Amino acid sequence: MNSPSYEEMKKNHEEMNKEVCGAYRNYFYVRNRNVPLTPEAMDALECSIQKHMAKFKVEFESNDEKIHITLPKFEDRIACVGHLRNARELQTALDVTKISTFFLIDKARCYESHIQDMKRILLQTQNRHQKCGGLEADIKNQKEILSIFEVALSEMLESPQG
Repeated sequence: MNSPSYEEMKKNHEEMNKEVCGAYRNYFYVRNRNVPLTPEAMDALECSIQKHMAKFKVEFESNDEKIHITLPKFEDRIACVGHLRNARELQTALDVTKISTFFLIDKARCYESHIQDMKRILLQTQNRHQKCGGLEADIKNQKEILSIFEVALSEMLESPQG
């Protein structure tokens, strides 16, 4: 295998950045059973979501027992910058709408989603590496990130509260 040209490397990294920009956008929440959600409170919550969370896709699931929030895609040169910006905006929106009063983050489902995203990105990177090479460091980093998510999920599920 020949070593990749600068143009190939640049193109591969741009494609990987696009994939990362599309990943880690899904967040999942479950009802907080300790706080009653009356029909009136639900109506107020829905109005607040429409007003303060228009940027995000918010879906109620399982008879309003769960929420799935999808962050918008971003086009930052450095993927983590866009993700951090979106995550900060999501946290602000959650505070303003009071979603976190009635719903708790479903960490296991979030980790599972992130693991799925990372496996997809890693496979695509490995396929690109087979075609043109030069992505060893990226593959190593992606495997490490995947491992971090998998260990965190495993530890969470093994803990007494998990």
